[in-house]
Amino acid sequence: MPSAWYDVMPLMAINQAASRVAHENAFDLVRENARWVANRDIHGVYRFLLKLASPELVARKLPRASLQYLGFGRAEGELVGSRHFRVLHSGIPRPLVSWFSACVEGFAPMALEIAGASKTQLSSRVVGADGELFGVPLVQILHDLSWE
Repeated sequence: MPSAWYDVMPLMAINQAASRVAHENAFDLVRENARWVANRDIHGVYRFLLKLASPELVARKLPRASLQYLGFGRAEGELVGSRHFRVLHSGIPRPLVSWFSACVEGFAPMALEIAGASKTQLSSRVVGADGELFGVPLVQILHDLSWE
């Protein structure tokens, strides 16, 4: 349903209001919240699985995990080198690029750190247009994640 696709849109306004109250940058607040969510979920619902997981295994699960939190988009990932994972998110609404990237920048490194990784680094960039849905332009975002 088109209306369900937009459920995330009010988060932008809520995030802006929360950042003003907290006197923080809006996207720093999103990153901080995403780290908190990763910590809560991984130590809660996924606690047992993480005991058996290496950072590589967690990285491989990140594309699918990202879609469990959202009702839009597609994700595919691949290990492109030792301790280097790449995820391509497609179908991301252009107005949500900064918010979505901040979510990934908070969640993914925290998930890897909980699994034992250190010195995680993540870069995100829009790599192209991906059509349009309900009049909203969509893009593809490439995330490169590495760790020690």
